[in-house]
Amino acid sequence: ATGTREGGPGSKRYAWVVKLDAELQQCHAMECDSIAPGTGNAGRASAGPLVDVYPSPTTDLVHMNFVAPLDQAAELCIHNLEGKRLLLESVAGGSSGYQVALGGFGSGLYLWELRRDGVLLQNGKVMVSVFGE
Repeated sequence: ATGTREGGPGSKRYAWVVKLDAELQQCHAMECDSIAPGTGNAGRASAGPLVDVYPSPTTDLVHMNFVAPLDQAAELCIHNLEGKRLLLESVAGGSSGYQVALGGFGSGLYLWELRRDGVLLQNGKVMVSVFGE
């Protein structure tokens, strides 16, 4: 889909493009190279939120609080909106929270996934706003 947005006289004109690719529908554990934008929580292993992620927007650190400690280790993947994996980290079993530094990625919207043994536990998005960009 494409479109434009214009403000009043003398304002900037913005164009936007949304690109969806059917080939980018999953991210599998350590081979976590791509993700489909806007996939939501469909296909999750369990119902209800497992992770509370804040703040969004953030300037750098994102806090992930788990509703209950993880019973097993999991993988956290961070992707940009083009589907490129920017980060893959292991989260230890027994963890009740996790912090991720995203300020080095620059301003923008990023997608995250928490997986265990290739099964999606939860995913979401976080906005990064780096001052001066």
